[in-house]
Amino acid sequence: MRRLFVALILLATPCLSAPRAGVGGVIRMGYGGVLLRAGIPFDYLTTAEQCDPKVLARYDVILQAGMAYDRERWRSDAEAALDQYVRAGGKLICEMDVRLPGAMGKWKLDGRWSYPKRVDRNFALVPTPDRPRFAAGLKAGKVWECGGPISVVRGLPPQARTLARFVEGPARDQPAAVALDYGRGRLIFMAPLLSYVQGNWRGVYDDLILAAVTDLTDGRLRRVWATEAGDTVTPPEPAAPEAAELPGLTLVGSPGEGGYAVRIPVPPATARRRLVLDRGEDRIDTTLTADRLTEGGRELKLPAGRELVILRTASRLNVLLDGRGLVSLPRRGPAGPLYADSADGLTFQPLESLYFADDFTKEGPLTDPWRAPRGEWLCGGPHRLDSAVPGFAVRAWSGSARTGSWFWTEQTLSVAVQPRSAQAVRLELGRWDDANRLEAWVPVDRGGGALVLWRGGQRQVLAEGLPALPRLQWSRVALSARDGRASLSVDGQTRSVPLATPLAGGIALDAQQGDALFDDVEVSDGDDATRAARAVHPARFDKGPEGLLDRDTWAHPAACWLPVSANRFEYVGRLVGDFTLTLPVREAGGGSRLTVGAQRDGKPDVYGDWDASKLAGGGGVQISRRAGEMTVRRFGDGRDERRVFPASGSVRPWVEVSGLSLAAGDLDVKAADVLEYIADQAPADFWATEGDWTVGSRWPCTPEYAWMIGSSPGWAALWTKHAYDGPQTVWTYLGVRMQGAYATEEGEPFKRLRVTLGGNGRDPLSGYVVELGSDVQGFCRLYRYERPHRKREDWQHRPPVVATAARDLANQREVHNMWGSLRIDRDGPRIRVWYQNQPLLDYTDPKPLPGGQVALWTERNAVVTPYFAVFGAASAKPREMPRDLQKQRLDQDRGHRSRPGFNPLPATHALERMLPWLARLGQRMGEEA
Repeated sequence: MRRLFVALILLATPCLSAPRAGVGGVIRMGYGGVLLRAGIPFDYLTTAEQCDPKVLARYDVILQAGMAYDRERWRSDAEAALDQYVRAGGKLICEMDVRLPGAMGKWKLDGRWSYPKRVDRNFALVPTPDRPRFAAGLKAGKVWECGGPISVVRGLPPQARTLARFVEGPARDQPAAVALDYGRGRLIFMAPLLSYVQGNWRGVYDDLILAAVTDLTDGRLRRVWATEAGDTVTPPEPAAPEAAELPGLTLVGSPGEGGYAVRIPVPPATARRRLVLDRGEDRIDTTLTADRLTEGGRELKLPAGRELVILRTASRLNVLLDGRGLVSLPRRGPAGPLYADSADGLTFQPLESLYFADDFTKEGPLTDPWRAPRGEWLCGGPHRLDSAVPGFAVRAWSGSARTGSWFWTEQTLSVAVQPRSAQAVRLELGRWDDANRLEAWVPVDRGGGALVLWRGGQRQVLAEGLPALPRLQWSRVALSARDGRASLSVDGQTRSVPLATPLAGGIALDAQQGDALFDDVEVSDGDDATRAARAVHPARFDKGPEGLLDRDTWAHPAACWLPVSANRFEYVGRLVGDFTLTLPVREAGGGSRLTVGAQRDGKPDVYGDWDASKLAGGGGVQISRRAGEMTVRRFGDGRDERRVFPASGSVRPWVEVSGLSLAAGDLDVKAADVLEYIADQAPADFWATEGDWTVGSRWPCTPEYAWMIGSSPGWAALWTKHAYDGPQTVWTYLGVRMQGAYATEEGEPFKRLRVTLGGNGRDPLSGYVVELGSDVQGFCRLYRYERPHRKREDWQHRPPVVATAARDLANQREVHNMWGSLRIDRDGPRIRVWYQNQPLLDYTDPKPLPGGQVALWTERNAVVTPYFAVFGAASAKPREMPRDLQKQRLDQDRGHRSRPGFNPLPATHALERMLPWLARLGQRMGEEA
């Protein structure tokens, strides 16, 4: 029976091409993250595949993570298969939980220590002249910290080579890495548990593992992505005064991308200052005195004030006195440099496209640059005690918080807001002081609200009847002052009115008569209402060891590129709108080539095939699509070539390299029609219609990381606010939460993890439903609902199944740690599903259903996701959550408390109100100590 079962598994999951690296074991995601960051193609091996020597023989090298000692029933079969694989010529990297019966039969492994409170048993490389490739892949004198359990190796055979030793702690001078030739193959044994979260998930062992891979494969299996230097981006510094280009004048500064702001103290009664803006024919030569500003034959009389601010953007010149707008003039060209008769007392600040951002990845009370003159403010999100993570939001109880006075103009304040008990939320822009600001007062769950301009303490109502905020739902709110208009947008519903006076100043947030959550605060000179091309999977998603996320698969830009072969990488999503792909080439040897193309509507397109050596040294390739027209630009060897040709439809880019290394971060993709969510952000693009949805830790033993968790003893559903028609790709990673002492009768079931496509936004049993881990036969199922299924209690008894895939499901120990990579493609009537980057389902519907919204949902479970993305053409405006559904949600929240095991609320509202007071008390006690 076992042989028949394995054969069926292999038929169900054919390889796209002969893979070269396989990753097995239980806690194996760390190894997968290392290979992905290096751009090395690999497969995760299923339990059945790890026990079959014929399957193992496909791979050039296998990385076998620990197998949890004797808790896995299949462990002995896997170890026997691995022993046969190595003896026949295979290459293996294994760690402390692996015992090969032949190769390691006479080894004595003991000395397992518990996790230390402090790192006290580092290990270092031992000089090994007979292993030059291993040594070449490591930095001289490198020491690795061992943060997990270890094994001490005794009784090594004479032919074994010690590659690294522990240098401190109770295992000092004992082998930490051992190399052994066995039969016709070779293996490297690592005594520490490197694949666990204390290891590679933080990226600290990447070079060690890659050196071992390089050594075992004689350099044939190498990293494709080059090591990145990690550029540091710092805000521009004010330009230092230098020699004048105009007689008698000093260059105060040159503009940045968005222009500049200059602060000028008003001269005394008898003094004057000369300023020159924008050289050339469009220059403005002004003289400033205590009561007037003169330019040529024009004169502006100034009221009494202390400080004049000139705001120069690409299209306007604004003049303000003590925060009050005096004049706003259109300008034809971009901003030029600023000159003055003296730089004394002047403050010059270049403007950037993004002036300020705060995602509140900290804990405790608000700190600089915020000031909270009233109310209680605490970073930590809605369920702060749910895990030890800092949280991803700031919570305010009937309070306001404001920043200092920066001198921005043409700005947009964008913030994610979730009202809880608050009756209204207030945002302020251009806040110079209490008497000068633009204010939006937005009610919660009811009509009303107002957009108000304050000037010199006088209140002017610009608009009334603003869009309302839904309670207990995240919304994206944008307040802007641009191009002579003031606008407020709530989830795409926009109210815009004329604004005659310019603004300058800081921002403020305010929760009124209750508490609210704020997150992802950004101030920029961009228009938040436009769907411009933006970075996809940017480098900021990699938070590193001190952030909210680990560095595994989803946290690195390389995750967007699937290695389908050693030299070819395909983009994970289908791009349906405008996009730009930039590929700089820094270094390339002779004969190296770069080929870029795309699959367009099922047909291959080749955009270009270049000699990479002619693109190096600051050159490269940029491919962009705008309004259905594709532009290919080639940089290098002193030339800039451009080709333009029509292009439409959905495309999936691919890159092929030969004799060339690329850094994953270099493959910069910007696209318009992509929705990305990662758990350090507020889910403002989604509705939570059922169940408990919050950011928390998956495992109590690793509370330093956090993911989005949806849980319920019934149903838990999270819907996109946008609907999608046409081709689309859904890409996510799914796991289940560790229930701990509150475990259900099923423990941690990798079941009922579902994604709905083309749904109606309220009933998950509408449209197409892809399910991982079914209660009935079949690991993966595709359901088709021509109309919503009203009787939830018996839907599994009469499921409209249209496709089923059988696959070896991970055992309980693997489920505890694994993340399932799920990718769904829909193109007209055809739906394809990949699991762990291997094809799983392919179904063509003879009567395809229309488009609709996308949902992530589960039943009687707790689904965890670190990343969720939808590639496709979204509807022009988000849909509003139906009022009856919102009312049901509020009634559910008021009368429901999750039963133990399903995300219990950590504290009462009264206790949460005490947390800021406790934080201040602790700070005071620390200062006294």
